[in-house]
Amino acid sequence: MGGRFPEDAFLEQLTDVIINPVADFMDRTPSVVDLVPLLSAKPQFAFVPVREELSRRGYELPQR
Repeated sequence: MGGRFPEDAFLEQLTDVIINPVADFMDRTPSVVDLVPLLSAKPQFAFVPVREELSRRGYELPQR
């Protein structure tokens, strides 16, 4: 498999596999508090600003 992967094909796959599913998920998640079950199961997904906002609202996530 030699040669470069065409940029437009890469962007199309990136959009289909990552960007659209994340955007759909965020559309269905009206509040950061709704993310607590996911972030409790996968604390590595919680970036510092997310942890700070949840902490401000009274939710503590497990450490990574």
